[in-house]
Amino acid sequence: MMIEDIQNQVFCNKEINSTKEIDFKNCQFKNIDFSDSEFQKVGFVDCHFENCDFSNTVLNECSIIRTKLNNCKMIGTDFSGSYFLESSFESCNLMYTNYSNTNIKKTLFQNNNVEKSSFNEVKLDKIKLHNNNLIESEWIGTNLKNVDLSDCKIDGIIVDKNLLNGLIVNENQAISFSKLLGIVIK
Repeated sequence: MMIEDIQNQVFCNKEINSTKEIDFKNCQFKNIDFSDSEFQKVGFVDCHFENCDFSNTVLNECSIIRTKLNNCKMIGTDFSGSYFLESSFESCNLMYTNYSNTNIKKTLFQNNNVEKSSFNEVKLDKIKLHNNNLIESEWIGTNLKNVDLSDCKIDGIIVDKNLLNGLIVNENQAISFSKLLGIVIK
């Protein structure tokens, strides 16, 4: 089956429903309602999303490459099995988002609410997390080596104790993690 390419398009103030096996290249999406849609094996390369709503959208096995998502609502979005490379999420609401079994490389998460989201069994490589709310997020089966959480809110974070080696945290966070490890501080 041939994958359709959509290139150099600007989409504004529309509703886009479910689709599969399409590659969007160098496209802009502004104020688009993707909510409650399903995207299967869709590629977004060199795209920009501004003020879009992806709430409860399924984006399984999608490729998100050199793509920027700014001020998007993504509550309950499911990215299971997707691939992220050199992309960014900035000032987005990512509560209850599922990144399980994804591969995230050289991607920036900045100033987002990622509360109660799932990063289980994720392969991370040079991910940057700056000033995010990660309260009660799950990171089971995800190696956190070289991940810097030092300026993120991490209260109630759930992690795999065996995969914390090399995690970067601030002084106060270190105390919280010591409790997770069963260390008593006097």
